[in-house]
Amino acid sequence: MTASPNSSSLRPYWLIALKGHRNLRRPEAVGEALAALLRTLSVEIQGTLVGVSSIAPGADTLFAQAVLGLSLPWRALLPVPVADLGQDFSPADWQLREHLLARATEVQVSGTPNGENEADLECGMETVDQADLLIAVWDGQPAAEPGGTGDIVAYARGVGKPLILLNPDTLEQRREGWRARPFVDEEIRYLNGLAEEPVAEPPLPSPVPLNLLRFFAKVDRMATHTAPNFRRWIASSLVLNTGATLLVAFIIAFALRLPVLDALVFVMTAAAMGAGFYLKFRKVHERWIHCRVAAEICRAAIATWELPRLVLPDLHGLGETFGRLTTSIRMMHLRARPAMPPALEEIRERYLRQRIDDQLHYHQARAGRLARLRRWLIALFWFFSALAVLRGLYAGMFGTAGLGPEVSRTLTHFLPLALPCLAGCALALVSVFDLNGQLAHSRALTRFLLAARHEVQACQHPPALRRAIARVEHYLAREIADWFTLGQDPRHG
Repeated sequence: MTASPNSSSLRPYWLIALKGHRNLRRPEAVGEALAALLRTLSVEIQGTLVGVSSIAPGADTLFAQAVLGLSLPWRALLPVPVADLGQDFSPADWQLREHLLARATEVQVSGTPNGENEADLECGMETVDQADLLIAVWDGQPAAEPGGTGDIVAYARGVGKPLILLNPDTLEQRREGWRARPFVDEEIRYLNGLAEEPVAEPPLPSPVPLNLLRFFAKVDRMATHTAPNFRRWIASSLVLNTGATLLVAFIIAFALRLPVLDALVFVMTAAAMGAGFYLKFRKVHERWIHCRVAAEICRAAIATWELPRLVLPDLHGLGETFGRLTTSIRMMHLRARPAMPPALEEIRERYLRQRIDDQLHYHQARAGRLARLRRWLIALFWFFSALAVLRGLYAGMFGTAGLGPEVSRTLTHFLPLALPCLAGCALALVSVFDLNGQLAHSRALTRFLLAARHEVQACQHPPALRRAIARVEHYLAREIADWFTLGQDPRHG
C-alpha cells in the first residue's frame, strides 16, 4: 500500500475512524466484518488507509486489531492519558491494550475534559473531526449516556462526514453521505501527474524516503520553470509602451512617413497589450503557486525529518487545499521514523545547512540584486531628469538659432517628450518591482534568519530545538500564505 521507492508519486493517506458499542453479543463476527470491510475499502480507495480509534472494550479494540492485522497504520486516540486509562482495565485486559499501543503509529490524547462522560464525548467528536470516513458499529438506538455511539453518529451526520453504519447484531452495512468520488484528492493527483524528474541517489544513506525526495524534486523543478514573474510582465508592458511613445515622438518630431516605423509602433503596442492579457488570463500562475507551496511543504519536511515530530509550515490560512498533502507526509514520517534518532548535534547541523543557510544565501543574494537594480533605476531617473532640466535651460537661454534643422528638431520637438518619458519609466519600474518593499522584506528575513541561526545553534535539548525550528517554519509560512493568496483568481474568491 506504499509508493514504490523509485516512484515520484505520493500516495494520499486517508483516516478511517471507528466508534462503536462496548458490549457486543457477537464480538468475533463483528471483528471479522470489520476486517472484511477494511479489505473492501483498501480496494475502493486509492491510497493508504490509516485506522483511528480508542482502545475501549468492544468495537474499538476489535477495529484496532483488524487494522493491525492487515498491516495498516493505526493511530490511537484516547480520551485520557495512558497512565489514567490503565486503571479502568483488569491486568489481563490492560496487557492486551499495552500490546496494541506499542504497535500504534501514533498515540494522541484528545484533551482533558472534566468527567468520564465528557472525556468520552470529546474524544468521540475529535475522532470524527480527524476522520475522512467514520465506521460506526451501532445498533441504531440513542446513546444511553453522553459520549455514546448514538451521540457520535449524530455529530458526524451534522458535520457531513461520510459514514458506514454496521449493525453489530445483523452485520448489515449502510453507507451515508458518500459523494460520487469522496476519496480523490485533486491536489495530490495533479502533483503526481507532473513529469518525472531524475534525482541522484543521496551520497550518504538518507532517512527521507526516496519517493518523497523525487516528489519534491519534480514539484520544485516545475515551480522554478513555470514561475510567472508577473512584475517582469508588467515591466515589459511598461517598457514597450514607453518605447512606442518614444518612437511616435520621433516620427512626429522629424515628420517621418515610413510604413516600417508605423508597423513597429503597432507591434510594440500590441505586444504591450498581449502582456496585459497574459496577466488577466494567467492560468500558469495557478500551476506555479500550487507547485511552489507543495515544494516548500516538502522542503520543510525533509529538513526536519529526523525530529521525533515533523515541523511543517502553519497553513491554516490556505483552507483545505494542502491538507491531504501535509497529512500524508506526516503519516509517512510516523511510519518511517527511525527507532533511534541521530544525535542532537547532527539534527541541528543538518537543519542549519539545509534550511536556514539555504534561505540565508537566497535572501542575501536577492537583497544584493534588488539593491543594485534599485540604484541603477534611481540613477537613470536622475540622469534623464537632469538632462530634461538642462535641455530646458539651454533652449530658454540660447535658443536653437544656428544649430541646424536636425539638432533644432531634436532639442525642441523630440527631447521635451523623450526625456520626461524615460525618467518616468525608470521611476515607474521602481514601483512596478516594488523594490523598496522587496528589499526591506529580504533584509528583514535575513535579520530574522541570522537570529534564528544563533538560537538553533544554542539549543542543547530536543524540545528547545523543536521550538526554535517551529518558530522558523511558522515565520517562513507567512510568505507561503502570501504566495497562495496572491495566486487566487479574484473571480472565484
